[in-house]
Amino acid sequence: MLAIGQMSNVTGGCPDLAQAIRLAHAAGMVVMVDGAQGAVHFPADVQALDIDFYAFSGHKLYGPTGIGALYGKSELLAAMSPWLGGGKMIAEVSFDGFTPQPAPYGLEAGTPNVAGVIGLSAALEWLAQSDIGQAENWSAVWRAWRRGTGETAGLPLFPLPAVKPAGL
Repeated sequence: MLAIGQMSNVTGGCPDLAQAIRLAHAAGMVVMVDGAQGAVHFPADVQALDIDFYAFSGHKLYGPTGIGALYGKSELLAAMSPWLGGGKMIAEVSFDGFTPQPAPYGLEAGTPNVAGVIGLSAALEWLAQSDIGQAENWSAVWRAWRRGTGETAGLPLFPLPAVKPAGL
């Protein structure tokens, strides 16, 4: 498995996901993309990039803490077995164990975080109406100001030419 971040939370650097995924799949690997940092800046097209699994957390998208999302290709989710059972994920119970619902429902044990789902949904709706391009423009202005201020104040700057920065 290749687990790769969509964007670094330290440098803002973004790997070439398309190339990494292509190489990983050619080597027979499943790919998990951690979109926690990058989802707010540029959502990944999981189908176009052929991403197997993609995850993000709600609070990085201005939503509540304690909730996130995991996308998985249906055939990969269907091949997974739950390690814990409970709630509506159970299709049938016997003395020998239980049979889970089909994926994805069979992979979600316990009571869902209803308040978190509502909060994340509201955050996603707000983001869909927001001008992310303008926010990125303000980030570029801030970076330019920082460079100028750092140079005039004699502060050491550490340029990272090998990464493509995004956001603050």
